[in-house]
Amino acid sequence: AWLPDGKSFVLVDPEKFVSEHLPHSFKESKYTSFTRKLNRWGFVRMASGTGTDCFHHPLFQRGRMDLCLEMLPIHGKDVA
Repeated sequence: AWLPDGKSFVLVDPEKFVSEHLPHSFKESKYTSFTRKLNRWGFVRMASGTGTDCFHHPLFQRGRMDLCLEMLPIHGKDVA
């Protein structure tokens, strides 16, 4: 789900996300693999205070699919 600012998203139910959505979009169906892919693309995990994972990337914003075209993967030692 998008956070109110439209600049970050939260995975409210990671188990449901893994079982219902990941198999349709990714070869790997593990949550840790998905979060590694987000990291590779420059997403930052933010503390939500609720025990859920929130992610942010300056070029990933609700309603701005045009910005996604500018996203590039991070290679090598730049990946945290």
